[in-house]
Amino acid sequence: MLPIVKQQVEISKIDKNTITIKSPLTITIKPSYQAQLVAWEHLTEVGIEDFKITFPNAPRVAHHVEQGYNGIYLTRLFHSWVKNIVIENADSGILTEEIANVTIKDITTKGEHFAHYTVTFGGVYNILVEDIKVYNQAVPPLSFNTFSTKSVYKNCEAFQYTLLDQHSGANHQNLFDNITVHFKANKDNTYPLFSGCGAPYGKPSHGAFSTFWNINVIVDSETAKPLIKRN
Repeated sequence: MLPIVKQQVEISKIDKNTITIKSPLTITIKPSYQAQLVAWEHLTEVGIEDFKITFPNAPRVAHHVEQGYNGIYLTRLFHSWVKNIVIENADSGILTEEIANVTIKDITTKGEHFAHYTVTFGGVYNILVEDIKVYNQAVPPLSFNTFSTKSVYKNCEAFQYTLLDQHSGANHQNLFDNITVHFKANKDNTYPLFSGCGAPYGKPSHGAFSTFWNINVIVDSETAKPLIKRN
């Protein structure tokens, strides 16, 4: 059986049968949970910064069968960072899996291509994504995906089809903080801003302590049009 909660931690001390870790546990462990401590093979102190990635503007294919024009895939990283990157016409800008204590900052995604993800969390712990500008269309543009825990989107802005996604799967204790969204309301004056993506079998979308804080809503798609083509 697969676990529904994961947490990458650093061991600071081992004394006989007692193990001390640097980070507090996100949940209380009970004997019935059958928790396991396993070695995590990973890289550390990796930095990616100061460049632009441009893909050809390929036609959009169906969701989940994109052509694979993906910018950066972070996997098995600890104490690392990505900074000051522009990504144009990607299927997915920055993908993450099995990373912890990583900062992703000053990222711009843009282009005419309809994307899947921009900067997304998946199977991560203790990640900060800050100062993201999303000018392209993406579904979803900001996403806490399966197994995302104790992570934050902060000071981000999305100018197109906007969805603050808590994806199907066990993500919990995450935070959307100071997010600005632009959209045009539906004809019945509604909009599914907090609608979660993902397959029905993975519902409910999230666990306890997920938080939205300082969400700034601009209900007028016309304000976004001049910005979409910005270089």
